Amino acid sequence: MALRGLRRSALFGLLGINVSVAAPPLHPIDINLYAGEYELESPQCKLQAGKLIDRCGSNIKDRLAIVRIDDDNARVVVHSYQINQHVCHVDGVAIRTKIGLKYCLEYEPETCLSFALSPTEITLHMNVDRNHHVPFCGSRATLDGLTFPRTARLDGARCLKH
Repeated sequence: MALRGLRRSALFGLLGINVSVAAPPLHPIDINLYAGEYELESPQCKLQAGKLIDRCGSNIKDRLAIVRIDDDNARVVVHSYQINQHVCHVDGVAIRTKIGLKYCLEYEPETCLSFALSPTEITLHMNVDRNHHVPFCGSRATLDGLTFPRTARLDGARCLKH
């Protein structure tokens, strides 16, 4: 069967006929719908002194920025404060996937941060080989599971500085 298909395509090629099949779009996510800046009180920020654990003040905020570059790429910036104010930070270009965006390290392409985009929220997921150091964060901190509700989107233009 594959041979017949090969013969047919070779024959079409010899005849100068270009045969192509239109594939359905692979990327249903519209980056423009999610582009913007999001801010929320840092849910993982806690201060620990001995056995006492206290939440950080309401002035400590996690931030996410998504800036559309083109239909398939966006700049993503994440800044999150976590336990004992260990910081997580990402700033790079993410590619569009079937469910959102994915930012991978150039020097370690299997280490990625995925952004699952839904109508109500943006949830971050770490994809990393557990034998390697988890990037982006200080010790005892992770971006895995961090969620920004779509209602946390800021109105108006803001800068990407933290």
